[in-house]
Amino acid sequence: MEISKLKTSNIYLSVAAAFVIGVVQLFVLDYCWRFVAMYSQLPTWAIESGISGASFSIFFFVFDLLLNIIICLPAAYALCKLRPEKLLVYLPFAVIPGLLWQYRLVFTDPTAFYSWTAFVPGVFSAIFMLPIAVLIINYAVFKKRLTTQSSGTSV
Repeated sequence: MEISKLKTSNIYLSVAAAFVIGVVQLFVLDYCWRFVAMYSQLPTWAIESGISGASFSIFFFVFDLLLNIIICLPAAYALCKLRPEKLLVYLPFAVIPGLLWQYRLVFTDPTAFYSWTAFVPGVFSAIFMLPIAVLIINYAVFKKRLTTQSSGTSV
């Protein structure tokens, strides 16, 4: 078998693995958010504290994004283990399954998204939560490699 064919088949396998990671991440997020929705006292606390209007929306957008990034860290680690130099190829294949599932009603009932501006924060979060988690994992791994290499040990 030629090396170029082997590399091409590895890329296809890695793309498929990234897609599977994205699908698994979709179910993990769904599972975790069910518990957050049932047991979180944050909305009650925010309302009792007087947070309302735009500040309420901004507060929960930041909370949702941070929690999503934390939940995405294991998937980000798995993506970084595939082949770090090709992350820009793999990331879309991991993000697209969740994005399509979360906003599948756009394709079946476009009138549900008549007020599309209400969905912009959610789409932003769905697109960028996994890439931000990948950046965090990549930075943590890269920083560790620099530290161990500068101290004279090889990785």
